[in-house]
Amino acid sequence: MVLLLLGGDKDKGGKIPQDIQNKMIKNVKMIFSTDFAFSTLLNDGTVVAWENEWYGGKIHDEIQTQLINVKQIIPTETQITASCEGGKILTWGEIWRFR
Repeated sequence: MVLLLLGGDKDKGGKIPQDIQNKMIKNVKMIFSTDFAFSTLLNDGTVVAWENEWYGGKIHDEIQTQLINVKQIIPTETQITASCEGGKILTWGEIWRFR
């Protein structure tokens, strides 16, 4: 069983939403962070995220459905990039800065 305790401001990642906690039980491979969000690569190759949407804390449905067989997560200060099996690259967070 994995026990993850976070302290600090609940608005800055200090509290993991219950639905995400349920997905993380016995399933965490690695945890990553941006400045104000967290993302977790799960053992089944999927990803969950929480906290500030502009910093990668919310994965929109059109991206979430493609996050299958994720091999690597690369966080920056404001965004998260996932490398999936087969070479697909997906990014979420504050990506407007890089357009």
